[in-house]
Order: sequence, then C-alpha cells, then structure tokens
Amino acid sequence: LEGAVKNLEAFSYSVSHDLRAPLRTISGYAEMLGESLAAGLNDEDRQMLERIIAGARKMDRLILDILEYSRTERLKRKDSLIDMSSMANQVAQEYAATYPGVTFIISDLPQVSADQTMVRQILANLIGNACKFSAKLNVASKICAERFGCSI
Repeated sequence: LEGAVKNLEAFSYSVSHDLRAPLRTISGYAEMLGESLAAGLNDEDRQMLERIIAGARKMDRLILDILEYSRTERLKRKDSLIDMSSMANQVAQEYAATYPGVTFIISDLPQVSADQTMVRQILANLIGNACKFSAKLNVASKICAERFGCSI
C-alpha cells in the first residue's frame, strides 16, 4: 500500500507539472503580446488578453489545489480561521474577468474554522456556477428584449 501511495504521489506530481507547463507558456506569451502591442490594442483586445492570462492563472491554481487536495486526503486537515466574506470576494474577483457582465453581491459572511483549500474550492464551485447561470440569463434576457421586446 505504501508503494502504491508513493507511485500515486509521483504520478500526481508528474501530471501536475505536465499540465502546468503549457499554462505557463500560454500566460507568458499572452503577457508578452500585451506588453509589445500595448499601444496598438483596443480595449476589447486588451480585455481578451487579460482573460487569457486570468484563465491560465486560474487553471494553474486549480491544478495546485487538486494536487494539494490529493495530499490532504492522506494528511490531517489544516483547519484555520477563515474570513468567509474576504475569501468569497477574492473568488468573485477571479471570476469577474471571465464574466464581466455579472454583478457580484456578497453579503457579510461569518468567520469559520475550516480547511482553507476545501472552503476555497467550495466557494469557487458555487460562485462559478452562479456566474455560468447568470451569464446565460443575461444573454437570454438580451435576446428576448431585442427580438420580442420583453424582459426576463
């Protein structure tokens, strides 16, 4: 069993390294393009590059979180005091670049004692799903208004 766990750890490390390398390339080239073409980019092009960079960073963070989670399955949880409002706002800011039409309203949340990685992933899932569905609602509302003169 110990051998299998060590092999799994080695595999996880290898896969995370192999997945993160192309993300660094994407992010690096997008940043270089943004810097070299800064004067010639319009706002929409600049926003697209920023979204590429933010998406690559988010994917990198997710890979690291998955790797950390796989390790924590075998280790004790690392509970700490978490400011849920602050964490929820940070996660919302990460999604703001991808979903610019979504307005985030986060009420005051309590501080909790929990595993930070797990809570962050839960908030990312909740906020990410809310963004996906809100964005679809905004598109549906716009189509309805343009084509049929109604609102949702």
